[in-house]
Amino acid sequence: FCSSFTSGARMAPKEESQEKMEVEKDAEIKKEVDKAPPKPRTFKENLTDQLEELSTVKHSRDYRPVLSTLKRLTKLRRECDRSILARIVTDLPADDNDAKAQVLAVCGEPIVEEESRDAQESADHKASFTPEVELFVWLLASISLFDSGKIEESRSALEGLFRRGQEHNKRTLDPFTAKAFYFFSLIFEKKGMEGEVRSLLLSAHRTSCLRKDEIGEATIINLIVRNYLRSNLVEQASKFVSKATFPENSPNSEWARHLYYLGRIKAVQLDYSGGISCLVQALRKAPQPPRALGFRAEVQKLSCLVQLLKGEIPERSSFFTQEKGMNSLMRPYFELVLSVRNGNVLDFQAVVQKHKEVFDADANTPLVLRLRHNVIKVGLRNINLAYSKISIDDICAKCGIQSRGDAEAIVAKAIRDGVIDAVIDHKEGYVRSKDIGDIYSTTEPQIAFRRRIDFCMQLHNDAIKAMKYPPKKGQDIEKMEKHLREQIDDADLIDELLNEDED
Repeated sequence: FCSSFTSGARMAPKEESQEKMEVEKDAEIKKEVDKAPPKPRTFKENLTDQLEELSTVKHSRDYRPVLSTLKRLTKLRRECDRSILARIVTDLPADDNDAKAQVLAVCGEPIVEEESRDAQESADHKASFTPEVELFVWLLASISLFDSGKIEESRSALEGLFRRGQEHNKRTLDPFTAKAFYFFSLIFEKKGMEGEVRSLLLSAHRTSCLRKDEIGEATIINLIVRNYLRSNLVEQASKFVSKATFPENSPNSEWARHLYYLGRIKAVQLDYSGGISCLVQALRKAPQPPRALGFRAEVQKLSCLVQLLKGEIPERSSFFTQEKGMNSLMRPYFELVLSVRNGNVLDFQAVVQKHKEVFDADANTPLVLRLRHNVIKVGLRNINLAYSKISIDDICAKCGIQSRGDAEAIVAKAIRDGVIDAVIDHKEGYVRSKDIGDIYSTTEPQIAFRRRIDFCMQLHNDAIKAMKYPPKKGQDIEKMEKHLREQIDDADLIDELLNEDED
């Protein structure tokens, strides 16, 4: 009896350990099941969710569901199937069957599914055929026609969308109309007929201003400026931007586009400092990687050219990033920067001829051709630092200048502009660089130090003038004002003494 009892007691820990191992194993399996990726949602499920969200806007002026739906429009656009779209619209309950028939005409023939399954899903849907749902489906079908290459059908569908939006006359439909204007303008751009749509865009801008439609106003302002720039009407674009007020509460995507267009206008008008400031802000407001690769590449290309025109060299990190596809897009501009940095006109012209098609496609050729003067300046500056005396013929060879007379004129202009510090000897035919002395042996450090002292003294005086203290008990206000005047006079006296010491 004792031996059996002992053996039973010895078996108990083993059973407990086995149970513990089984529990741990079940927990690990449960974790693996939880970590398993969820099943990808279909286009029909995503669209149904968006339509249900839009159906809640029927009796309110809340823009948030509309804006949330437009943010997901890009994903739905990639997955869009017009037959499935038509099937979903067919199952939605509607008060206006004529409007529903118009939307189905744009969507096409619906897909055929099992009746039992279709009836069950339609019963589960909470969406209804509201004006917001109607215009969103209409817009999605029109974009699908545009993506499939049916330009004329897409154009007629968008024109019908505009008419239907005017019939409803609801402010919650304005974001859909603004998005439709973007694709409508894009259709005319593809046909090369930018001038024909300009009057329609200007009329739509006036309407959006009267209705205080900020989203539509921002979108159409960008479309008008884009239209002017594509037609090389930079002056008209600048005047329009100066007269139109861009809404401050616009989405970041519209702000990024607007700042990019402003940067391009300023760059063409030689305002390089203002242009680079706008382009930097456009990059900050642009969507983060990996989204909007093309837009960020366009902004980065233009920013690179503006920096070169300012006389600066862009950072190497601007051309080599970890983002997929960006390095290949920026490669021509990296070679352009190297040619400008070397200061050889022949190398610069070779790079321009090699990548001429890329520069033309980016509409940056006029800005690239301006860089020839910067290339020559860089070359002359390098020669001035390396040689104390050099012939004009050698300057022609090193900078790639064809004519000796052109070289003399270019060097003379560089001396006048302060690019180099040299003297031209026309009889002997050489350029002699002036010796660069020690700057600390000149009055430059004293002038800079004096400028800092003046700034500090002015800051001290302004601080004293701005001080105000409440009068203490038993102290007259006039005595405090007299004391304050004495402090100001002391500060002025110190300033005069410093000026006398300098003289």
